[in-house]
Amino acid sequence: MDLDRHFTAHGIILHNRRTLLIEHAKLGWWLPPGGHLEPNEDPVQAVLREVAEETGLECALLAENRFAHEAVQVLPVPFTIQIEDVSENGGVAQHIDFIYVLRPVSDPESVVPQEAESTNWRWVPVEEVSGLVTAPELPDLIRSALAYAGD
Repeated sequence: MDLDRHFTAHGIILHNRRTLLIEHAKLGWWLPPGGHLEPNEDPVQAVLREVAEETGLECALLAENRFAHEAVQVLPVPFTIQIEDVSENGGVAQHIDFIYVLRPVSDPESVVPQEAESTNWRWVPVEEVSGLVTAPELPDLIRSALAYAGD
C-alpha cells in the first residue's frame, strides 16, 4: 500500500525547562507548533514561519553546523527527522517531519495562538508533558531535546 507522503516541520520551543505546546483543534492532542512545508520553502523557513503563525513568537534555532562551504547554501541540521502515520482526508498519509529545537527571541509570555488550528496553549514543564494527551513519543522527544539544548 502506497501512502501519500508530505514534508512537515515542527519546533520544540524551550524556555526555563518548559516547552510551549498547543492543543490541536482537530486531534485534541497537545503538540509543538508546526505544519506542512509550502512550495519552494525549506524546512528551516517552514518551522520559523509555522511557529510565528501559530504562536506569534519569533524564535531562533539551536542547531549544529556540521559543514559549511562558500559554494553552497547549507541548512541547519534538524534535531531529528520522524516519519509519522497520520489520519488525513479520510485516509492515512505519512509526514516526514523535520523537528528543530528553538528558543524564543521575542517575549515568551506574548503568545498569540492561531485560533483556527488550536484551542489552547501553555508553557508545560518538561517533566509534566507525559501527563498530557499527546503523541506517545513526545515526552521522550522533548526530554531529549532539553538534554541536547543543555538546559
